[in-house]
Amino acid sequence: ALGLTLALALVVGLGLVARLVEPLRALADGVRAFDADRLPKLEVPASGITEVRELSEAFDDMTRRLAEQRRFLAASEHRFRELFAASPTPLLELDDRLGIRGANSAAASFLGCDPDQAGGRSVARYVTGITEDELASALASAYLADEAVVEARWLLADGEAAEVELHVRPAGDDRSPGLLMAIHDLTDRVR
Repeated sequence: ALGLTLALALVVGLGLVARLVEPLRALADGVRAFDADRLPKLEVPASGITEVRELSEAFDDMTRRLAEQRRFLAASEHRFRELFAASPTPLLELDDRLGIRGANSAAASFLGCDPDQAGGRSVARYVTGITEDELASALASAYLADEAVVEARWLLADGEAAEVELHVRPAGDDRSPGLLMAIHDLTDRVR
């Protein structure tokens, strides 16, 4: 009788475990297959287990919020690009090695070329009056202080130098850190 009871308890226990494990396995597979661009509703087999249903609903809620955040981020990026391009102030996007990632059309006179052609050039080739290390150190301080201001000379395409004030702020993110540089021409004021 004891053996029969143990065998029956084992069969019932395995049945309960299978009933719990299968929906959890389906939930885990759905989480592993998660694609932030598709954001499908998680398909979990019908289960009478409240916790599994709640986990599935929580995951669906998380994916919905993630989709909203991605749409907001894309709209924010679009607004930044529009403002960057339309700004009358010469603006440069720099990578963490002071290479030019992008420039607006107002920066063309300072770059001596179309802003699209300036990509990859080091900003140090334009700045004179301070060493490259001093420039790098001054611009790196923008990461610590949220802004750095550097007065220097900017070498123009015609060989002349303009007195400039460079306002630099951190830009980018952890994966792609960089700086946003605004160039203010002080030549007339200095004269």
